[in-house]
Amino acid sequence: MPKTMQPLKQVLLLLFFTSLFTPRGLNHQRWLDAFSEPHASIYTFGCCMALTDLSADGDYKLIIADLGTGATSIRLKVYKGTSLMTELTLLDVPTGIVTFHMDLNEPHVPAIGVASGPNIYIYKNLKPYFKFSLPLLDINPLEHDLWLEASLVRDKKLEVEVLYEMLQNVRQEVGFSNLTPRSQQLLLLERSKWQQFVSQHRDYPLKRQVSEQLL
Repeated sequence: MPKTMQPLKQVLLLLFFTSLFTPRGLNHQRWLDAFSEPHASIYTFGCCMALTDLSADGDYKLIIADLGTGATSIRLKVYKGTSLMTELTLLDVPTGIVTFHMDLNEPHVPAIGVASGPNIYIYKNLKPYFKFSLPLLDINPLEHDLWLEASLVRDKKLEVEVLYEMLQNVRQEVGFSNLTPRSQQLLLLERSKWQQFVSQHRDYPLKRQVSEQLL
């Protein structure tokens, strides 16, 4: 084939393969319509879904950790076929779920593990069974002392600004990721919200925990 015909051949091949993926090129008789439920309103990710023989009867169920709105309606849902079988309320936003066998007892009913924040919640027979909390991490001594002093000082805007500046210094020294979530959140707030945030959180114990990212 002449060289001048090669670009034309490439264009024709491209148009042919493109037509296979257009509505005109699809053979609809070869496709089956999957089930669609527009009112299910499920918000989740692949890591928050599992397919398992939940009752050890050979009938696999679809388990979904539904994030809801991210703050409310967070639920663990179990589907049998296309029907919602049951749902449980989750206390925090899930980051992953997994099913596993805890023992060798008959029948071999799997447990469900749900990672959420610094905790892993275990469900057995669709009931809360156990909660495993990751150990606390060490808190920078200066950061701890700053929040302790803030809990003793009342109604002084100047002290809040000093707290913010001192936490910025700690951040430069140890890194943002090594601060507690409380300090991280304060450093990300606008100046007008500092006082309210400190007033709401200074009386609670300061904690630093690792959050589960995946299972």
